[in-house]
Amino acid sequence: MLEARLAGRIQERIQELGLPLAVTLWNGESANPSVPARVKFLVHTPKALRALLHPSMGRLARHYVEQELDVEGDAREIVRLAEAFSNSSPVAGGAGSRLRDWMRHSRLFDRKAIQRHYDVGDDFFALWLDRRRVYSCGYFRRADDTLELAQEQKLDHICRKLSLQAG
Repeated sequence: MLEARLAGRIQERIQELGLPLAVTLWNGESANPSVPARVKFLVHTPKALRALLHPSMGRLARHYVEQELDVEGDAREIVRLAEAFSNSSPVAGGAGSRLRDWMRHSRLFDRKAIQRHYDVGDDFFALWLDRRRVYSCGYFRRADDTLELAQEQKLDHICRKLSLQAG
């Protein structure tokens, strides 16, 4: 019942904005535009539903990364519609609320976030990084280059572009 009401509120908003965006909830409830949908949000949890009631690009992205929200459609269209959906939302609390969001990024907050994501031990990183624990892409010169070789070639390529010299 609650999900149906929330889906109704989202549908009103989508139609009010004239967005070609459809939303399907985990229980099958849906909000559909009056025009053919070009993008679809698939909401997997009630937690992610709140992001649609008070959308921001950050909230939508966070729920997507946490696999609580999926999207279907052309990547550019997804970004365009997500921005339109987010920018049209009045920010609760006005500018003070935006300031509070910005202030949440304190050194302590960021330190804890970094620890949670990266302080997981060398054994974890050994599963998918090379022996140097290079955490980025590789530079494949040939199709049969190994990942480790490609990562070494990438480091060499960067050093050459920077014109690094002894000292």
